[in-house]
Amino acid sequence: MIEIENIGRMIERAIEKSRKLKEGILKAQWKNITGKLSEKSQVLYIKENMLYIVVESSSVLHFMEMNKKKYIDKVNEILNANIINDMSFRISKIKEEEIYNDVYTDNNNLSEEEVSEDKYLDIDLNEMNIFQKIEYLKKSAEKKEQRLLKAGYKKCPECGAYFKSTKDMCKICQDKKGRG
Repeated sequence: MIEIENIGRMIERAIEKSRKLKEGILKAQWKNITGKLSEKSQVLYIKENMLYIVVESSSVLHFMEMNKKKYIDKVNEILNANIINDMSFRISKIKEEEIYNDVYTDNNNLSEEEVSEDKYLDIDLNEMNIFQKIEYLKKSAEKKEQRLLKAGYKKCPECGAYFKSTKDMCKICQDKKGRG
């Protein structure tokens, strides 16, 4: 007998198991967590229940340190579990996220044909069955990947993130290798 499982529960289990998925969710929700400070800070990664964040100045670091408990509560609420116990901040330039946002939010690099081809906002996902939704999301992700590669991005061989640099891997993985 085939057991049918709720798609929501399947997604929750995937989030529980995948650190990269948690990091991706937090990056996508960072503005909801920190408000305007999202422009001056960036999620780096999660390791051993610690959320690592880069901030652009000591004043931002100080403010975020003072509000750390509030941010941890919001993060755990978004992830629907007590995953993050603490946050670690370091001061550095915020670069990659700005470039990343430009590609996803600005269609200036795309031809008119490419923009009109990706009208996923016009599709009513409620009208699709689960298999159609999965197929649609897969095709949408493939199109985004093609646009990033076309815009000069590379895929990091370590984590799979897209970045724009002359280096062979993203800044986060470079930093991790330097420490390891």
